[in-house]
Amino acid sequence: MAFLEKIPEVTRQLWWEKFESKYEFIPLDHVHAQNNFEKQGATLLKNLLAKARKSRVKPKWIEEVVWDALCLYWDTDVGFLQKSAQG
Repeated sequence: MAFLEKIPEVTRQLWWEKFESKYEFIPLDHVHAQNNFEKQGATLLKNLLAKARKSRVKPKWIEEVVWDALCLYWDTDVGFLQKSAQG
């Protein structure tokens, strides 16, 4: 889950708490539920960002300042630019 490690812990905890407020788990399953939530969330977020990167259309859920920073990062990501030129 290296992808999630780039997201501040406070943000990840906020996401979990919001999810947890909508669902109930027996105490024995709580740790498994949180791990599964983080794995599934990382995959979903990674896919959503990849789609946004490819289309260059800002999703409604990304703030403008964050979008600008992502675009700047993507435009200077040498590995991605090389792969894009090949593909």
